[in-house]
Amino acid sequence: MIIRGRDIICRNRYLKGVGRRFFSILLVCMIMGVRLIGTTVINAASSIAVRIMTSDGQTEELAGNSLSAALHGAGLTGIDRLLVSDGSITSKDWEWLRNNRAAFAALTEFEISDRVQTADLPDAPVGSPAYPSIFPYQLQKVVIPQSVRIGSNAFDGCNELRIVDITNAYEIGESAFSQCHALQSVAFPKVTSIENAAFSGCDGLTYASLPSLCTIGDQAFYSCKQLKTLEFSQLVRVNTAAFESCTALTEIEIPNVTSLGSSVFRNCKSLKKVNIPEVIQIPEKTFMDCISLQTVHAPKAEDIMASAFYGASALTAISFPSAVAIKEKAFSNCSSLRAIDLPRASVISKQAFKNCTALSYAKLPSVTVISEEGFMGCTALTSIHAPLAERIRDAAFMSCSSLTDIVLPGAVYIDNQVFSDCNSLTEIKLERAERIGSRAFENCTNLKTAEFPQADRIGEFAFRNCLKLDTLLLPDGLTPAADSITLTIDMTDGTREALQGDTLQAALQTVSLTEISRLIVMDGRISTADWEWMRSQHDTLQNLKEFEIQRNLYEIADLPSANDYTAIFPDCIEKVTIPQSVIIGDYAFERCAALTEIEAPEAYRIGKHAFAKCSSLKTASFPEADFVDEYAFQLCGQLQNLHFPKAESIGSSAFTDCRALQRNIMDKGTKGRPRNGLLTTNKG
Repeated sequence: MIIRGRDIICRNRYLKGVGRRFFSILLVCMIMGVRLIGTTVINAASSIAVRIMTSDGQTEELAGNSLSAALHGAGLTGIDRLLVSDGSITSKDWEWLRNNRAAFAALTEFEISDRVQTADLPDAPVGSPAYPSIFPYQLQKVVIPQSVRIGSNAFDGCNELRIVDITNAYEIGESAFSQCHALQSVAFPKVTSIENAAFSGCDGLTYASLPSLCTIGDQAFYSCKQLKTLEFSQLVRVNTAAFESCTALTEIEIPNVTSLGSSVFRNCKSLKKVNIPEVIQIPEKTFMDCISLQTVHAPKAEDIMASAFYGASALTAISFPSAVAIKEKAFSNCSSLRAIDLPRASVISKQAFKNCTALSYAKLPSVTVISEEGFMGCTALTSIHAPLAERIRDAAFMSCSSLTDIVLPGAVYIDNQVFSDCNSLTEIKLERAERIGSRAFENCTNLKTAEFPQADRIGEFAFRNCLKLDTLLLPDGLTPAADSITLTIDMTDGTREALQGDTLQAALQTVSLTEISRLIVMDGRISTADWEWMRSQHDTLQNLKEFEIQRNLYEIADLPSANDYTAIFPDCIEKVTIPQSVIIGDYAFERCAALTEIEAPEAYRIGKHAFAKCSSLKTASFPEADFVDEYAFQLCGQLQNLHFPKAESIGSSAFTDCRALQRNIMDKGTKGRPRNGLLTTNKG
């Protein structure tokens, strides 16, 4: 008969007289011929019992007042399996394991008996250079039956780990199983929270069951390239990039999720079907580059954020009945998209549907603004129906080469190049349009009829290369921009001259630019090239104090942005009058330290640094401006009054260090408000 040590373990309440009882047992054993093998006694000085198996098949049972003490002298490098059979594991025991994991060079299995009291697996120490795991990298199996928290980096890099039995764990820490390449399936029925990168890089993982899970952290399953099946019935929140690059994932159904982070399913190249019925917002890049995505059910989604479906090239139709805003590049490069259903959307943002080359029809009953390049390159688009749209921004339908039917009865502003290169267009009638921008219909080679009965401005080259245009209906007296300019100038000696030429440069070629003190453009047009020529003469026009454009010009090009940070106007300029609707480009007036007065009542956009360091400017009044870019009025130290009643967006630091600022008028919806004489905001 053999009695093993585990059969005669004495617990603390039996310690009294343990020596006498033990020798009594020995005496009985001697009489009966019984051998004792591996006898281990847990007493006041012994709080843990372990059984080890070495790589040569030997088994030994040990005890001590800590894991370190129990294994002292055991030869850690030869241990293949380690079972904690009784007692308790403390946080110090876990840390000792972490600090000595390199010594366990042969350990492949670690198990804790259900009799053992077990502390939570601690987080990796903050600030350590490598954030080491608790266990050696060659570990293949772990069994921990107790209710524990699995701390950060606990199994990080255990790239041979195949079996994880920690079924009572309640939380999984950051990077806990990161880079466990051999791990194929996990089941944690009681876990409610997974922290950042918990399973990131587990590229052998195919199945994950976490039925109690409520929250998934950032990149929790990032690049789990074999993951096919998920069971998350209680999930409510999924954070940034949680499943990014899970390239085998084919279907997602998370019916209770209300909140998604950005890039959650980005680059899930096999994903075909998604059901997220409670999600209110689809964040940035959520389904970006999901090239197999065919069906998305998100009936409550109100905001489709930037690049949400960018490059989802298999998506053929979308229906978002609650969506109000379609943000920048939301569906750009969805090359199979044929139909869109957006009954409540009011704004189509920049490049939202750019290069959706299969889209043939766009019905947008509630849209009021179609932003820059919104449908640019939609080469199959034949019809656009947006009855409430008032503003169509630059290049919105540029290169829509199949477009023939345009229904925009409410359109007032048609900006630059809106229908440029729409060479199937034969007729355009916009009853309410007031402004037709530069090159708006350029290269519409089949356009025959264009009617704009309310227009008060036709931009330069609006109908350039419209070879078949034979009917152009405009209000009496309005003609497309002329190719000449008429002006008068005052010289520093008190004389005045009237000049004319094809360009501003040509008109002024006979006079000394250094002697001009006042310049009035009377008639004709000012082109982008004219503005750039003025910029090139920034230092030569050293006495120009006043620049005025009169209202009867056919065309004024937008003031272009600078490539070299040089202002259009010289530093000595004091007063500028531009009555027409224009964009004031980046750096247009920067460092015009003498500027005290600017009259541009119809300017609708103010570029970056446009009036920065205009240290004499006291009033900024732009009643039609809807956008003021960053640093636009930075360091205007004497600026006291603002008037931007239609401003929709104010860029960051637009009014930084305007310390004299006292009064401002802005629409209540403006993003960004002056505070304590300064205005520092996020760019809208």
